Amino acid sequence: MLSRATILLMTGQAIFLLSGFLMHAILARLFSVGEYGTFGVVMSILIIAELFVITGIPEAIQKFGGGRPEAMQKLMAKTLPWQITYGMVVLVLFWLIAPFLAGFFGDERLAPLLRLASFDIIFYGLYKYFLGVQNGLHKFVHYTILGISYAIIKLMAIVGLVWLGFSLTGAVIGNMIGSIIALALAWLFSRLPKST
Repeated sequence: MLSRATILLMTGQAIFLLSGFLMHAILARLFSVGEYGTFGVVMSILIIAELFVITGIPEAIQKFGGGRPEAMQKLMAKTLPWQITYGMVVLVLFWLIAPFLAGFFGDERLAPLLRLASFDIIFYGLYKYFLGVQNGLHKFVHYTILGISYAIIKLMAIVGLVWLGFSLTGAVIGNMIGSIIALALAWLFSRLPKST
């Protein structure tokens, strides 16, 4: 069981890393140098903001829920509203400081992109929450499927929208699409009967 879980998790991580490499390799060809740099700045700042919502509650639910799987539903009932509220607070704060961040980097074009990217905070935070549920319940097949799905959908959505001509806005929206679809799948897995 342990070796199978380890192989599954390693496979999921390898696909995640490969998809990230492919995304950057393709975007480096589709974007101009300036656009690629702007995309990197936006995503780097977004990742820092998202660290606030993917640590804490999602980690706690996977730890405490993993220790008592029979109590997972009660734990979710208590922690999910907190995760949503906390995600919304971080989103609003990120939205408000976006113009200051753009000013700090000396590029006013960053503000609307950062504000658009901010909506991913709530979706990605909830995706990681439900991913933590699967990990806590030791449903490593579900966990791996979700991780692979997120990586592939994000890759396809970002590259697809940029290739269609939506440029930086498309890349930011594509990132969000990856989180939304992965969240929907993670929520669905959390609703499946316990026998699956």
